[in-house]
Amino acid sequence: MRTRSELRPYQERAVAHFKRHAASAGHMDMGLGKTVSRLTAFADQLNSFDARRMLVVAPLRVARKVWSDEIKQWSHLDGLTISRIIGTPAERLAALKVPADIHTINRENLPWLEAQFFHNYRQTKKWPWDTVVLDESQSFKSPSGAWHSVIRRTRKFFPQLTELTGTCSPNGLMDLWGQYYLLD
Repeated sequence: MRTRSELRPYQERAVAHFKRHAASAGHMDMGLGKTVSRLTAFADQLNSFDARRMLVVAPLRVARKVWSDEIKQWSHLDGLTISRIIGTPAERLAALKVPADIHTINRENLPWLEAQFFHNYRQTKKWPWDTVVLDESQSFKSPSGAWHSVIRRTRKFFPQLTELTGTCSPNGLMDLWGQYYLLD
């Protein structure tokens, strides 16, 4: 198991950046530690009472495995609990009810998640997450897309938003607009 002292200097700078800025982006190449950096920042924020619960929106494989595997690899993240909101509607509902520090969900299930807390764009239940992470945020580049629309509508219910990606601008600068709109 790895320790926090093994974080690289650029990862510690990312941790500090995530803690300092409620709306932040982590644009780092694949394998450079975006996930552990955000998890470390969140663990610090939990300890200082600056955050309570985190929702991670990611591709299915990442939501299912990557975040929980990363927690297992680092000793300073050992106390974090995670629940995966994936599978059938009944499985997702059961996972949603688990009182975990972190919930992960795949992007395709965002409209379903929104429906659990809102009806006709009115809140019916309290949104439980104060921190949301969009992993592979380039998926939210289109303002007319369903995933982008869900985040846009629910954005006022969570003070912290972090976007993580290794390919922030695959087709040029215009693709950044939708991502940064959500941060702004």
